[in-house]
Amino acid sequence: MNDLFLEAMSVKISFAKGAKSYEVIEEQYEREAAEELAVQAAGSSISSSLSRIMRREQEPPEVSSYQKTFHPFWVVQGESLFEYKRRNHYEFDVPPEVQKIYLKKDTLSIDPDKGTAQVDATDHCFEQYEKEIIQDAMDLKGKKFAPYMEYPRKSIKSLDKLNKKDQMVPDVQVRASYSLNLLYGEIIKPINADEILQAKVVVNQAKLVLLPIHIVEVTQGAKSKTFL
Repeated sequence: MNDLFLEAMSVKISFAKGAKSYEVIEEQYEREAAEELAVQAAGSSISSSLSRIMRREQEPPEVSSYQKTFHPFWVVQGESLFEYKRRNHYEFDVPPEVQKIYLKKDTLSIDPDKGTAQVDATDHCFEQYEKEIIQDAMDLKGKKFAPYMEYPRKSIKSLDKLNKKDQMVPDVQVRASYSLNLLYGEIIKPINADEILQAKVVVNQAKLVLLPIHIVEVTQGAKSKTFL
């Protein structure tokens, strides 16, 4: 009997050229527009609430603080390829008048009682899988960021240029390794093989995408409210 205990499959993992990158989603509003929208929203929510209580005209709302931050999320995409051989046994029906089948140098046996031909063969197999994972980089169970990939984006070489006055990038809490392992779990499959010819994974994208967020605090009298 052939050895049923074959060595474990070894998967070669590589990154495509340019796979590791940073991208920033282009802003939909500049700071001035964001502050204006926040003031308008505050004028409606704060003033209406105060007027019901005090029944008198309130001071106009104004921006008391501002900061721009970024919410990071991972986009990883890859594909796998498995090429292998597997021993197999095939049986198929034949007409009753067929006594022998010659297949190149082999002669297939015929079972006259069942009316079938049988052959032992080796299958040459290919399996390929592909997957994209989008994962919040701040919370394992964070919000869904796939819709934001529809917005225009630009590449940057480093996160350092984003950290400046009134602007900061938070520390990433969910590492790239987590997202990559999610990807590997989707595209590395168990295969039923006797001989593995190749097993590889290519990571085409492993990028950190940053979503800009304006944080505006608006004050009106003794009341204040923060808008994102």
